Amino acid sequence: MDAWTASPIQVAERISAFLWKVYGWMAIGLGLTAVVAFAVVGSPELLRTLVGNRLVFFALIIAELGLVFYLSARATRMAPGTAAGLFAVYSALNGVTLSV
Repeated sequence: MDAWTASPIQVAERISAFLWKVYGWMAIGLGLTAVVAFAVVGSPELLRTLVGNRLVFFALIIAELGLVFYLSARATRMAPGTAAGLFAVYSALNGVTLSV
């Protein structure tokens, strides 16, 4: 059967499988954010650098926002590996900025 003649049950199963993958990636990203935030908070020297240097802090925030705009604009045209890697970078940056 192709996509046009699939039964409602088959369509629901495909949607359910897709949503499991989406929520799985969200959980991975949230976990990576938590691990990075915990590591930053656990390192007094790194935390002092982030809090004491406004240039570094704002550079991280700008980099995070820039990555969000880039991913939003190009996500559908990227290779899956590239998109996953950039999502991991975004999650890590989010952990750094949220830990301050």
